[in-house]
Amino acid sequence: MTTVTLSIVVVDENDHAPEFPVNPVVTSSRRDVIRPRVFPVVTSLAENNPVGAVVAVVTATDRDRGINGHLTYWLRPAGVTGMLSVDPVTGTVSAKMSFDREQTSLVEFDVVAVDGGRTTRTATTHVSVTITDQDDEVLMPSPAAVLTLLPSLSLIRYQMPSLYTSNL
Repeated sequence: MTTVTLSIVVVDENDHAPEFPVNPVVTSSRRDVIRPRVFPVVTSLAENNPVGAVVAVVTATDRDRGINGHLTYWLRPAGVTGMLSVDPVTGTVSAKMSFDREQTSLVEFDVVAVDGGRTTRTATTHVSVTITDQDDEVLMPSPAAVLTLLPSLSLIRYQMPSLYTSNL
């Protein structure tokens, strides 16, 4: 009788897509039908923020193992990349500029998670950032207020004390 040692290596197949957290919501008129829906990220950022301020941390999971479960993050649409950046490993979204509420009050974009499989799978979540106001406007009096104030200032007179008196 001959004995043979056999090694079997099981390789993970990229059979799962990344997943962002979901919120179970009723998506049908029938109350008994509940489907999960990706929970959008809603956050705020105070204007005049420092460059590099963290806007949000958005993370997904992937049930695959190894490289198939390794996730990379990017932003969409490409137009927001002038304002924001995302760390491709952690999903941390940061400001690349200081926002001004009077110029931009809302920034909306998607974060896309891509897995590392040979045939990649993706997931997307929506992010909505409200830029909140700070009292940063310099108050300037109106021209009418200045003109109203000027006549009242002319009533204030200063009389110099007399140092020399004469009886001529």
